[in-house]
Amino acid sequence: MNEVAHPWVERTSSARETLDRHAPSQGSGSIVDDVDRALGYAVEDDLRLQRALTDLEPEQSRAELKAALRARPDPVAADTPSIVALRQRHEAIADLENRLDELRHQVDRLLIDLDTMVAQSVVTSVSAASSRDQLESQLQRVIDEAAALEAAHEEIAHL
Repeated sequence: MNEVAHPWVERTSSARETLDRHAPSQGSGSIVDDVDRALGYAVEDDLRLQRALTDLEPEQSRAELKAALRARPDPVAADTPSIVALRQRHEAIADLENRLDELRHQVDRLLIDLDTMVAQSVVTSVSAASSRDQLESQLQRVIDEAAALEAAHEEIAHL
């Protein structure tokens, strides 16, 4: 069975190679492994959320809510039970759309943090020890972003 190459594989492979070449003693390879794992979860979650949204037909949901709101004889009257249900469906779908957007933003942040960590690792390996504090801070950011993606995966898995 052929595995599909994920869009970040080249980026994380490059990060790993750069770290091995320029900063092998920093132990950052395991962090890249954590990033790979978190990104793998993110792809699974992204696909799961996309499938759910496809099944829920967000455009149709919005259109039905708008039509029901326009059809009301009095726009300031209390919502009918049908409109309440349509609003609830719309809000649930919007929540899934927001989760998908946030997941994608987390992936972007993680990849940027990884690139920054790699650059700081290389700089630290060839410069004064004063850069080590910056590197430690960036390493922690990468670890935190990877952990946040894994936590999001756990949350999405229970949807």
